[in-house]
Parts: sequence; structure tokens; C-alpha cells
Amino acid sequence: MSQLYKTYLFRDKDPAIGLIAQEIAKRQISYEDIAEQSGVARATLHAWFFGATRRPQFATLEAVARTLGLRWKLIGERDKP
Repeated sequence: MSQLYKTYLFRDKDPAIGLIAQEIAKRQISYEDIAEQSGVARATLHAWFFGATRRPQFATLEAVARTLGLRWKLIGERDKP
């Protein structure tokens, strides 16, 4: 049986930042447009992608994700293939 951890550690940045960045690049949407539509400050987005932010608040990730038409999905152990 594999060991379960209560926290997820990453070396650089939360992987969610990378997923959001990929979606923005794919859709070629400006940070200004995302900021305006999501209510998340452009400076916050800049800090995610280019700054020191490693662990953004879930509420801000969710606001940007919804703006991009993305939804989070939690996968339980019994849901894994």
C-alpha cells in the first residue's frame, strides 16, 4: 500500500498555475481581459506567472478558471483507473 500524504509539496510553483498559463496561451487571451472578466488583479496574474507567488489562493484560481471555462475535478482513490 502506498503512503498517503496530508500535504502536497512542489519545488517551484503550484501546478495549477501552469495549467492556467497553458490555457491562457492556447486561447491567446490577454492578462488584461482575464483580469477584467475574473475580477483578479492583473498584478496578481503577473505574480503567478512571472513573480514569486508559489501558492495562489484557491478563490483567485477558481475565478480565473471559471473565466476560461475550466472546472476543477477531485478524483477519489476509487475513481482512479
